[in-house]
Amino acid sequence: MSYFAHDDHRIFYEESGSSSAEPLLLLHGNTVSGRFFAPAVPKLSEKYHVITMDFLGSGRSDRIAEWPAELWYAWARQAEALIHHLGYTAVHVIGCSGGALTAINLALECPNLVKTVTADSFEGLHANAAITEQIRIGRSMAK
Repeated sequence: MSYFAHDDHRIFYEESGSSSAEPLLLLHGNTVSGRFFAPAVPKLSEKYHVITMDFLGSGRSDRIAEWPAELWYAWARQAEALIHHLGYTAVHVIGCSGGALTAINLALECPNLVKTVTADSFEGLHANAAITEQIRIGRSMAK
């Protein structure tokens, strides 16, 4: 299992595919982990060096006391830290749901680190009350 340190926490990540292929970072959404992409990783690994991660508080990464107010910005900083940890100068990024907003934030904050962005299944800049409640319930059930 692979981990890297970020803000005194351990963040889990996995890599698949040839290390000589172009890197592709997959960013999960609000109520899942990097395992969300497990069905797609084998096919994507045929062309790319695929990297998945579990954001802090998700999957196999460290738990956190509370979610940051600017969650998708904080996740973008975690993704940036992973890119630096792995020594990449630029990566392709695919994000789903909250991971899509994270991918967009990563590209806006660190345009030199992002070759392309694919943002899938996300709603607006801020979650509305119904979506926020769905996320809270999903996280509670996941525990």
